[in-house]
Amino acid sequence: MSDFLGPADAANAVTVRPAEARTFLNDDTWMKDCTSEDADDGTDVRANWFNGMIAVSRNAVRMNGKLADNVTNVVLEVGSDDDLLKKSVQQLVQRGQPLYGVDTGGQGSLVVSLTPTLREYKAGMQIVVKVLNDNLGPSRINIDGLGYKDIRRRGGAATLYRDLVAGDLTVLRYDGAVWQVGGGIQFPRTRLEANLDLYIATTGSDANDGHSPATPFLTKQAAWNYIAKNLDVNGYQVTIHVADGTYTDGLIANGAPVGQTLPIFFVGNDATPNNVQVNSGVASCFSAANGAFLRVSGFRQTCGANVSCVQANYGGIIYLGNPTSGGGNVFGPCGSGSAHISTSGGSVYLDYNYYITGGAGYHFYNVAGVITSGAAITCFITGNPAFTTFVAATGNTSAIGSINIVWNITGAVTGVRYAVNLNGVINTQGQGPNYFPGNAPGTVSNGGQYV
Repeated sequence: MSDFLGPADAANAVTVRPAEARTFLNDDTWMKDCTSEDADDGTDVRANWFNGMIAVSRNAVRMNGKLADNVTNVVLEVGSDDDLLKKSVQQLVQRGQPLYGVDTGGQGSLVVSLTPTLREYKAGMQIVVKVLNDNLGPSRINIDGLGYKDIRRRGGAATLYRDLVAGDLTVLRYDGAVWQVGGGIQFPRTRLEANLDLYIATTGSDANDGHSPATPFLTKQAAWNYIAKNLDVNGYQVTIHVADGTYTDGLIANGAPVGQTLPIFFVGNDATPNNVQVNSGVASCFSAANGAFLRVSGFRQTCGANVSCVQANYGGIIYLGNPTSGGGNVFGPCGSGSAHISTSGGSVYLDYNYYITGGAGYHFYNVAGVITSGAAITCFITGNPAFTTFVAATGNTSAIGSINIVWNITGAVTGVRYAVNLNGVINTQGQGPNYFPGNAPGTVSNGGQYV
């Protein structure tokens, strides 16, 4: 430490600061000149005043003119340097000390101390934090004991899994109520390096991260949106486990998530599908469009009028059944004009045994799409379901093809067996006009084909 800003080697200079002898009042005080050269009515300036100015300036230079070790001087303490204070302020700005802190808190609850200590949260302020732990969901931060404030994403949404990554330097900006990550910048996608399991339950919340049975999402849409907006699936399998219960929400899966090569798998209870009921009302239970690719198994599905339980549109693809357990789905009663399974330019593949326990406008309804089964499967029908038409295909590219289903019927099925129209095709592989369930003969019109 070197002497600077002091009287140096002037006569009567001292190396120990004299005790403070001034009395400070509530009001600001100022100096004034004498009214004339002979008057003795000016401010009496004591050594205490000069010592105070020296101390304030010295502390500013010594605190801000060092490296982070608080030992090594970057700004040399040279008493004759008139730029000492300027250099120390420049060093303070360049090193960003007031804006940087290291997180010492827990997962999702950041605790940070700044130097100098922050006195208030002020809208527009920015800090950089070195994060200690990956977050699993919603997060918050407490700076210098001022109290916790939420950390939010762009648009005000709560943070999601690994928005804050251990070891990362994360920029936070305060908007007057919450801290925004990056001041609202968009997040890069998390690239999967292994298969991922997500969870949904009737006890869940869409504010949860969905990464464990203890923190499930509430809706299928929230799980899908999380994948579509935040992940590079990178060719890995994403399985969404839906717990037992009754759900009234539908799913609109629009577009393929980044890096998807395998179907996003929604799985309920394959052993007892009736335990996971999806009653979607005016929406489809599961719909896929524009390249969205799903697999669905282990649900009892019902819907209202003029919608479908399973709907594949415009390049959407849906597989039904579980290749691991062999589990399938149950289709219950639906409203008028509805369909258990329908397409409009999409594709539905039935891979495994399934059940019908209630009627609908149609079981299969296909417009310019594909509904097909590969290997032989069995559909178990109970409850005497009634259909307007069991199977319908219409449109030049509409095909209900390579159907290889054994209809195991307990009771009776009523309705027209099939209707094929406008160059649509129903291919039963030669199993005859009475192959599909129903009690009224099928119809072929306007270039339709039934083979």
